[in-house]
Amino acid sequence: MLQCRATGFYFRTRVPSRFRDTLKKNEICFSLFTRSRKIALIRAGTAYERTQALFAKIEHAMAHEPWIISDEEKQDYADLLRRSILPRKPAELRKQETA
Repeated sequence: MLQCRATGFYFRTRVPSRFRDTLKKNEICFSLFTRSRKIALIRAGTAYERTQALFAKIEHAMAHEPWIISDEEKQDYADLLRRSILPRKPAELRKQETA
């Protein structure tokens, strides 16, 4: 879930096999924009909660109305995941770290 690289910490999780066709990804991995382990743990926890919520939404949609999920909606789910997890601007995060 939390990976330390030379450039800082990264969130990384595998996409459940039942959602790989929907999201067109095997894993989700992105920078948490920090070198602080403490801050990275907090951000990774938030990212984990949001990925699980998204997986639950997709599972519900697939179980109840699988014919409704178009390719565009699949991409929308992937975009929603990215927007809801990633911070908007790394500069905003640096301000939070120093505060």
